[in-house]
Amino acid sequence: MPVAALLTRHGKGPLLAAALRPQEIGVISIGYWDTDQLGTFSGEIERPMPALDVVRLKAILAADLSGCGLGLGSEGSFGGGPYPGLLPWQQELVALFNHDTGQCVTGVAAGPAPLGVQTLADEQALAQLLSRHPGQGWILRDGDLTYKGLTSAAQVLERVSSWPLTLEPDWRAMHSPLRSQRIRAAADNLAQRLAAQCPACQRPGFWPDDAEAGLPCAGCGAATHKIQRRTAHCACGFTRTYPVSAQADPFDCPCCNP
Repeated sequence: MPVAALLTRHGKGPLLAAALRPQEIGVISIGYWDTDQLGTFSGEIERPMPALDVVRLKAILAADLSGCGLGLGSEGSFGGGPYPGLLPWQQELVALFNHDTGQCVTGVAAGPAPLGVQTLADEQALAQLLSRHPGQGWILRDGDLTYKGLTSAAQVLERVSSWPLTLEPDWRAMHSPLRSQRIRAAADNLAQRLAAQCPACQRPGFWPDDAEAGLPCAGCGAATHKIQRRTAHCACGFTRTYPVSAQADPFDCPCCNP
């Protein structure tokens, strides 16, 4: 079984290993290279490039530093989504780089991220917050000091200097159940993409990422914002288009439901 290396200090290895096992790819975690150099959620280090570039760089570094030939990268980000500014959105990318072929295939998963900064008046409010979000870690800032990975009331109370206090979610994978679930979903998507081969050359990653809007309304025939077809492209030049649906609901039509 081929083995892919993953640079992580945040406990992501088992999440990726479970998803890639059906593809007969093993996963080893390597912690000697600190991926926080490429950005932190808590703001100490800004990400130097877009998330897609970072996840590919992590995968390439993992392959090169480990000597495995296969490298995995994982990167999360916030922002965008279907309702920017209204609904907090979070995305996970998981990439596999093959040193022999030079190909990098990237899986993706995204969804709402409703958890934000919390201002708490007293111990009762703290207890209620922790009970609502079991397993979630928190960050407490006190002047120049930053405490991360706080998961219990005792850990927070040891460091509280005054009330009210402000806690931020710790979004590192080992302290975020939401991110852990989404990382696994992105790894599942990666596995699906690896299994999707180009009909012409059998290159993996043949996936219909390009979407074209304009699905006609079932009521009046006008173009809507709904997706009417998706297209997969291969580096060999082969393409294939997949219709998504025949017609859109009049509810989504700018003419029938302006």
